[in-house]
Amino acid sequence: MSKGIGLGGVHALIARTYSLLALLLLNPNDLRKELEERAEDMKKLDPLILASIGCQECSDKLNEFLNTLWKVKDNERLFDEFEIDYTNVLLSRPGGTLCPPYESIYVLGRKAQIGDPRISNSLNEFYSVAGLSVKEVPGVMPDYAPVELEFLAALHEYEFVALSENANDEAIKTLSEFRREFLFKHPKRWLGEFAECIINNSKNELLKGIGDLLICLMNCEEKL
Repeated sequence: MSKGIGLGGVHALIARTYSLLALLLLNPNDLRKELEERAEDMKKLDPLILASIGCQECSDKLNEFLNTLWKVKDNERLFDEFEIDYTNVLLSRPGGTLCPPYESIYVLGRKAQIGDPRISNSLNEFYSVAGLSVKEVPGVMPDYAPVELEFLAALHEYEFVALSENANDEAIKTLSEFRREFLFKHPKRWLGEFAECIINNSKNELLKGIGDLLICLMNCEEKL
């Protein structure tokens, strides 16, 4: 797709989708207000725009996911069901976490420590180039899925702004190349396997939808 508002709109939509998924992969009950705000923000964007870059399937899955989210977020029973499944699939439990949301585990093996320096040092280099850093919070490591997704969201947001402000072609190319370098060195290496784990182990429609979206977005990235 040529430089312009159409491509900028795609970047804006993907950025906000990643941010929404990152929030849902954090402890969702503690972030209900922010979830409401991000969900409302998604209403301003049209999932169909993904079809313009050859991602019709992802457009359909995003639309289906958002319809499920609208239904779940305002219904306490449905939200509780989501939280229960979230806890069973993504949080620590006796015998080990079913789907640990950390890159180190998928790249280095189940016996690896979360935030392993062999992974985290590289991630921190990417984050620092963009002027970002990871807050020191228990369980939040550079290789934590929500952190990598928020960073991808920021990179797409940078490209959206650059296109919206008619930045020169070289600046836009530099941003795109940096995003793709990060993508292939980190998220593409493991988020697909993580997403498959979620789909295979979850019973909840919304949680399965997160897995479906992660897979299609990783595929869709290759078209940008």
